[in-house]
Amino acid sequence: MSFLDDRPRIVTRSNPCLRDSAGFKPFMEYAGSYALFNYRLKDPAKGLEYDNLQLIRAFEAGLDPSSSEAGFVLVHIAMVKESGALVKGAADMLDSCAGRDRERFNDGLRTLVGGLSKVNAVMNSEYTLVYCCAMTNLSTAMWKRSKPNGYTSFRTFIFGITSQSMFPNGVIYEGVSEEPLSFRGESGANDSMIPMCDNLLQVAMPETPLTDILKDFRQYRPGNHREFLEAVRDSAEQSGVREFATGDSVSAALYLQALDQVRDFRWRHWCFTREYILKHTSHPTATGGSPIVTASLPGIYSKLCRLTLISGSQTSSRLCLRRWPRHLSTASRSMASTTSWRLQTRNARRCERRWKSIVANGVSQRPETGLSRTALDGQ
Repeated sequence: MSFLDDRPRIVTRSNPCLRDSAGFKPFMEYAGSYALFNYRLKDPAKGLEYDNLQLIRAFEAGLDPSSSEAGFVLVHIAMVKESGALVKGAADMLDSCAGRDRERFNDGLRTLVGGLSKVNAVMNSEYTLVYCCAMTNLSTAMWKRSKPNGYTSFRTFIFGITSQSMFPNGVIYEGVSEEPLSFRGESGANDSMIPMCDNLLQVAMPETPLTDILKDFRQYRPGNHREFLEAVRDSAEQSGVREFATGDSVSAALYLQALDQVRDFRWRHWCFTREYILKHTSHPTATGGSPIVTASLPGIYSKLCRLTLISGSQTSSRLCLRRWPRHLSTASRSMASTTSWRLQTRNARRCERRWKSIVANGVSQRPETGLSRTALDGQ
């Protein structure tokens, strides 16, 4: 048995104690170890401004605020700084949906959309994607805070045990377990913001190997995060958030804006995966143990894009039919509904085909969703 397969007692005995007292896995986690609980303020009076953040623990050169490792971690912190609006928006939406308070529900959606917009703006300005337009195509991104060619210099240190070729049999922790143990590595996929929005907006994910792994990631979040996400999911199902949102024109438009923000976040994440990982390493496994296959992330993106298109078209169709002249026959109304359904299905399939073509050709062009931004702020 090699050193990689065995951890000495002096190192391992403290891990379960820390796990039991702090509620984390006895391994480096996204929230508890590497990102959210791993910063200090240079000047407390300046708060959580990006330039006022500094890492406490780091690997390659992360204690230097200008390093790619520091940029990688601190941008996550800067994004999560905006999550208060997401929590407030979700709470307002769930409470008002249960009480069928339309105005408060819409205000909650506006808060949610505003928060998501800020999260995406941080990713866009700090990470960040700078586009060069050429005709209708967008060129490869340039990232400011964390350089793509610098990611592999510290990525090695944040790998886990699960599904990694260097630990094919797991690891025995002396004095803890006689059987090999396996833990997933640090991953930004363990953040709670987008999963909360999925639960709140009732976004049904496709059944893929990647989504199964994402479900396993849930146990690597802090306990209060897990409880909150489960409460949001259960409350959204009980009160019927999606159905309530699509039952009114203003609510439906705001709901679609929220979906579009989630879609936009995932598109940026896919760009990150391609630019930082696929172009710089052939190692087939991500830090958290998920397979890096080009079909998985674009597949989820495509499903969300399709859901957004279908939800928007169905909502538009229903709202149109509500205004349909009453003197027209039921047959005419049915024909209009069928025609609208065919059009929206055709648009959704066109979007999927376009996205698959973009992925196949390696072009960093964002598929259009066809959403109208008549964004009803304050209405």
